[in-house]
Amino acid sequence: MPFHRRIRPTAYLLCAFVLCTLYSGCARKTHFTAKTLPAKWRVPPRSNPREQSLAPLASLPRYANAIGPGDHLAIDIAAGYDRTQVIPTLHVAVSDNGTVQLPELGQVAVAGKKPDSAGTAIQRDFVQNQIFQNPLVTVRIEEKRTNRVRVIGGVNRPEVYELPADQSDVLTAITMAGGLAEDAGDKIEVRTAGGMPQGMEYAATSPGGIQQASYRQPMGTVSFAAPVTISLSSLAGGGMNGNPDGYKLQDGAVVMVQKLDPLPISVRGLVKKPGPIAVTGKNVRLWDALTSAGGVSNQFANKVWVIRQTRQGDPITISLKLSDAKISDRSNILLAPGDVVSVEQTPATLTLDALRMLRFGVSRIDTLF
Repeated sequence: MPFHRRIRPTAYLLCAFVLCTLYSGCARKTHFTAKTLPAKWRVPPRSNPREQSLAPLASLPRYANAIGPGDHLAIDIAAGYDRTQVIPTLHVAVSDNGTVQLPELGQVAVAGKKPDSAGTAIQRDFVQNQIFQNPLVTVRIEEKRTNRVRVIGGVNRPEVYELPADQSDVLTAITMAGGLAEDAGDKIEVRTAGGMPQGMEYAATSPGGIQQASYRQPMGTVSFAAPVTISLSSLAGGGMNGNPDGYKLQDGAVVMVQKLDPLPISVRGLVKKPGPIAVTGKNVRLWDALTSAGGVSNQFANKVWVIRQTRQGDPITISLKLSDAKISDRSNILLAPGDVVSVEQTPATLTLDALRMLRFGVSRIDTLF
């Protein structure tokens, strides 16, 4: 009897053994199909935070291109009838209530004014108080106040950043940190530093005459108020749009962007590249997982099991058909982190594998003889 005829019974026995193995010991405690899967175990579609508009996270600049609280100013005064009497430059800081303290004049409101307008206002006060008759007052912003904000979590460059006081909002902080990372989640938590100790809002005047903008505690020792949690998905539907200062940050604030660390989806069975696939930041359906695994390795493959862990601890099995998943999203289900996708053997796939084995055996015989 030729050799290739003798290997046929062996192939049939192999098929019978695999079939027995396939259908024995495979019972699951909980088994569903795409149609019978309860809603509590379905995966809802989730939005990608990187695709959301972050514009509502910006607060309206209150002192854009103008003097604001905490700014350092240099004030030059030329007095006398012909303005030849030059007074040494005054170096002052704008207080939190928007004023500067000037000799003989006392407190003068300057916040919200541009330097030229502030100079005109001071000049008018000098004349009205009969301190100078015809002064020329020039105001310069030497240094804009900045807030130190720490950005951590799901951003590309977590770090402590110095933000201009009039642009200290959540959007600017995230932008400075390189934007949302691939593994960013939907939640942003903002922690605001607690109040400064009374009487320490301003440090002593430096030898150069510049008064420090504010007392700053070390970042590691500040106390924090109750955090505010922002949901990017709800933000897209309206959120806090009615409050332009709702996302304003103070000095010492911490912006924590949720960072996802989901379990990978594992693909096994009749696929070309079995193994785990990453699911961070995107919705993954059944066909997405199979495509990431190189596609099916047997053209007759049609049966898929999705094994999903539940909060109760016992896994459930979802039985699917690839032919249905090609044409219906109901069968092309969304996968959850930690799911195991197994492309199973069927009589059709086993037959094809047996034919391949026979073909391989015959080709080897032809090669030998």
